[in-house]
Amino acid sequence: MPTTKRDISPLRPDHPAGAVPERGFAPAPPRPSPEQIRRQVAQIVEGQHFAGGPKTKAFLEYIVEQALEGNARNLKQYTIATEVLGRDSSFNPEIDPMVRLEAGKLRRALEMYYFRAGASAEIRIDVPKGSYVPVFELNSPPLSNQVAAPPAAGTTAIGDDIRQLDAQRLGIVPFSYQPDHDDCRVYAEGLFDQLTVALARYRDIAVIPMPAGADPIPLASSEGAHLKARFVLSGSVRQSDSCLRITGRLHDADTNSIVWTESFDIEKPVAALESQDRLATYVAGAIADYYGVISHTLSLHAVYGPSNGWNLRDSIHRHRYLARTLTERVYRLARADLQLGIERAPNHPMIWAALAHTIFYGNVLGFDRDDDWKALVFRYAQQSFELDHRCAFAHVVMALHQLYEGQFNEVLETSERILEHNPHAPSGKLSAGFFRALAGDWDRGAEMLTSALGTLLHPPGWAYRVTCLNHFRQEQYELALREVNKYHAPEHFTPSLLRAAILSRLGRIDDARAAAADVLRISPNFREITDSYFRYLVPFEEMRAEVMRALRPLGLVR
Repeated sequence: MPTTKRDISPLRPDHPAGAVPERGFAPAPPRPSPEQIRRQVAQIVEGQHFAGGPKTKAFLEYIVEQALEGNARNLKQYTIATEVLGRDSSFNPEIDPMVRLEAGKLRRALEMYYFRAGASAEIRIDVPKGSYVPVFELNSPPLSNQVAAPPAAGTTAIGDDIRQLDAQRLGIVPFSYQPDHDDCRVYAEGLFDQLTVALARYRDIAVIPMPAGADPIPLASSEGAHLKARFVLSGSVRQSDSCLRITGRLHDADTNSIVWTESFDIEKPVAALESQDRLATYVAGAIADYYGVISHTLSLHAVYGPSNGWNLRDSIHRHRYLARTLTERVYRLARADLQLGIERAPNHPMIWAALAHTIFYGNVLGFDRDDDWKALVFRYAQQSFELDHRCAFAHVVMALHQLYEGQFNEVLETSERILEHNPHAPSGKLSAGFFRALAGDWDRGAEMLTSALGTLLHPPGWAYRVTCLNHFRQEQYELALREVNKYHAPEHFTPSLLRAAILSRLGRIDDARAAAADVLRISPNFREITDSYFRYLVPFEEMRAEVMRALRPLGLVR
């Protein structure tokens, strides 16, 4: 995500704010003064938008004051516990995680504060993970973190925003065909009709039929812009002696480029209706699915591109990027976005389902420790169902929750509901197969998942967790290693952990230790979350124990 330049000034333990830069470095921009920093702390703790309680506020005031006085070296767990949090001299940080928990609450409260009310604050205060020494920055917030001001009383800006951004508009131009070739004309006309039907099955896509014969890129930037259709699908049908060649193209008006194209050869004796239906289903999945080209393009832009403030579509697509990557940085951004979303768009079912999903992963992966988080996940998923009982992603959240609770029969039922409303969607098949396999129906689940992977252009890495574990449980370790190597998520620790377990079973101990070290590089506190994480990773106790036995010689688990 692009950011504007900011002067980042972590206090050196032996210097107050404003210390002279060390010799050999170019002079830094002006740093915040102690007076500015103290004024910012007062605004935070006295304002109504800071989510921290009395302990969190005291924690912040203490570490800031100690840093400003040059005592940053004293900011250790014992000192904070005994001087701020009320623990006595017997406090032992090895068995009492109170300081770590309170530090986590402070980091979340600060992040939420700066995402909302403090977006334009003069000074930004952060507490880097793994440290209790605050960092002070002259604040020029990244565009993608800026939040639009709420509409004035009596206006309908938020409602208009939701209506406009609820569905991504997709223009579709009738495919061109060779003149004087009736087979081409008939096929092109039938394919256009079937594509319209197949694309309309995707509830977050609004299909806009457009005139035949137009150039899609100028059309996208003129009429398409008027209709708010950023993407336009077009194509052609040509004839040879033995087959029809169909070529599809997806144009992105914002970048004036083709973001997807593919050609298909159809044998002429093949029944036209059958091949049109099959081809339309494939093309619709490739471009309009949850893991299709449009979603992939928009989620990358939502995370890394500029933004003019909060909007519904970017919030949803930031969450989609989180669902693919499961990294803490994107988690923080997505969660803050979605927390704001339930205020700005409380009647949108996907916002509630996405927030439930985000909270689930935040707690299972150790990014957060919400009180009673499982009940929160369940409640938010139910809120999504209350708004729309057909919300497929809310069923995904419920399947995660049921799997974590060991309710395997319920998981199998929920996996069927995921498919109900669009059984053709590759992402639906992927999720249903994923949950069926982890609930014990390995053969059917893995078959469904593998079939879906064959049609997705941008498959999420987590899908390979099932194909990997399916081979691991059968002691097919070389095949398991091949599958986990398809799990591309360099800043998420699950691929490295699975790789470590497999390599351990293969007797490649040095390689296994290197993979285990990568787990701890990504998640230094991994050993603190092993219970919740392994319960999520491998729901069945016997198989979970087998994975943990493979990891025990590497020091990852006790």
